[in-house]
This record gives sequence, C-alpha cells and structure tokens, in this order.
Amino acid sequence: MSKKFKLPEPEDGLEFIDVHCHLPFPRPRNDRLPSNREQILNYFNLGGKYLITSTIDMQTLNLTLDFAKEVENNFGFTCGWAPQTVTYTPSHIYHDEWKKRIDFVQNNE
Repeated sequence: MSKKFKLPEPEDGLEFIDVHCHLPFPRPRNDRLPSNREQILNYFNLGGKYLITSTIDMQTLNLTLDFAKEVENNFGFTCGWAPQTVTYTPSHIYHDEWKKRIDFVQNNE
C-alpha cells in the first residue's frame, strides 16, 4: 500500500536552477512550442537562475554552442551521449562521432 503525499505548491518568488534540459533542441517545423529564445526568456523571467542543458550528440552540441552566443549568462551545458544515439546509430558512424566528441572535450577544457 503506497501513501499519497500532497506536495505544496512552490512559494511565490522561489528561485530555481534547471540542471537537465534540452534547449536548444532540433524540432519538427510544425512544432507548436515557443522558440528556444522565448523558452529561455520565460525560464529566467519566472525565477530561473541558471540553466544547464544536456547535449546528446555532435548536432545538439553545435546547436548549443551557437545558442550560447545569444544567451547573456547563466547558461551552461554538458557533453552527454544519449543512449538512443548509441543504440540506434550504426557503429561506424558512432565511432566517428565519438572521436569528434572526445576531440571537442579535450580541446575545450
């Protein structure tokens, strides 16, 4: 038997940090989400203090590096490798992409 907990709503004016998101992220053209720029502005306007996005491959790393130029501050990223990328990418492509990723990390410490 599980107990149900009623969590209180966050207090007004609460500051927060997002430590894992995907912004920017490639989306279909007909996506109805606000633009990457609108989303990050909303985040900071609603009390966000710092945002750490998670890249999953070289494409999202490059998108993030370009996007970071538009964001004034309080924006960081991680160099992750998504499980679905490893699982569904042909091994020869995975090997080439992995080498690029390692080169990026080693040359940007």
